[in-house]
Amino acid sequence: MAEWVQCSSCGLKHSARPDGLCPRCGGTVELVDAAQPIQPVATTEEQRQAVQMEGLPLSVRIAGVALVLNGIFLILERLLQPELMKGTGPTSSPAGALVSVVVGGFLVANRRRALGWARVMVILGLVIFGGWYAIDHDYVMMAAQTAYSGSLLLLLFGTPSVLRMSGAVAVLGLYFLIETASIVAPVAVARQVLFLQGEIVSDPAKIIAGRAAPYRVAIPGDDWYLRPEGRAKGDNPLADRWAINIRNGANLMIIVEQLPAGSTLDLGAFAGAVIENLKSASTRIEVVKNEPFQARQYGQFVHARIEVEGQKLEYYCGLYVAGRTAFQVVAFALQEDFSSVEAELREIIGSFGI
Repeated sequence: MAEWVQCSSCGLKHSARPDGLCPRCGGTVELVDAAQPIQPVATTEEQRQAVQMEGLPLSVRIAGVALVLNGIFLILERLLQPELMKGTGPTSSPAGALVSVVVGGFLVANRRRALGWARVMVILGLVIFGGWYAIDHDYVMMAAQTAYSGSLLLLLFGTPSVLRMSGAVAVLGLYFLIETASIVAPVAVARQVLFLQGEIVSDPAKIIAGRAAPYRVAIPGDDWYLRPEGRAKGDNPLADRWAINIRNGANLMIIVEQLPAGSTLDLGAFAGAVIENLKSASTRIEVVKNEPFQARQYGQFVHARIEVEGQKLEYYCGLYVAGRTAFQVVAFALQEDFSSVEAELREIIGSFGI
């Protein structure tokens, strides 16, 4: 009996060839019985429907769960910690969180059509968010974004081995553990992230002592941390000391300037020069107060509301002069948060002493 084969691609039934290939399309053929009827070849539409009926791989559905969880975490952070979501970067919009939940939900529900959207979304997220953090020199967040997106790509493309799938799940598990900690203990996580970014030193500031002059400023609570000298002067070369409140995002900066020999500086003129500098650095300014200030040292107090690069800030400044040295004790925070830190900032400025 002749040995017959049938091509699984084009359906041609023919005698077996030595190379095991179909003479019509070149595809691999399979051995069939001579009496076996030729099976009809599925049409393109039938093939498409058959593929749609197949379930998505486990790895893809795991990626779907991760997308849903990430979207939920972003929404919770926006609701519970709105101060963390006030930036002007790509993370400030809730749209990404909602898209992540919807697309991830479709994958969990075994909707194959969502696979392409998920792949595109994850790649764009890696490029856009990763690129944004790189431009902003935020390498900790860039590493977190790369780990998250990279793990999803390992699950969404190809047929992952058990080892590859396990590695991706382990990285995602660590990522969501950190996300959980950022909601349960946001201040502790913020402190650690800022320290890893090189934005703050390891211990809270209690007394800030001057470098360029022998002044001291008392700091209440345990939420203020000094910035390293290089970071502070990189943002403002005149900054002698710069501290950040990790709980509410308020900033404290002390500027020390030496006057020319034989010159004097009137506090009123000093305040006028500071206000003019604020006008040149901001797109909008409202001077609320400009008055003498008596605390440990006699000085001038300036209170202004300014807008800089789209951010609306409330600004306090204590101005002091001792001999040939002029001091600016500057404190600022977002306007919507200022009422909660106003008294503390006033206390800090009033504690200045030489």
